[in-house]
Amino acid sequence: MDPAVLTRQEWTDTLLSWDCPAGADESYAKLWSDLLYLCDLLGNHPAMVENNKQTYNTPATSKNKVYFM
Repeated sequence: MDPAVLTRQEWTDTLLSWDCPAGADESYAKLWSDLLYLCDLLGNHPAMVENNKQTYNTPATSKNKVYFM
């Protein structure tokens, strides 16, 4: 994953596609699931529409509370 090439949307989609490691402890798998859910909410929030079109390394066009999370 190259942050100079991938957009924020591609970066988020890639993170959301990762599976929890096989054989992970139940509490770890729950944490994994919860963090992916949070990543999805933040990365795909309507306030991020402009920012998600930019590369991950580009300073955000829209400085907002969601971006800073």
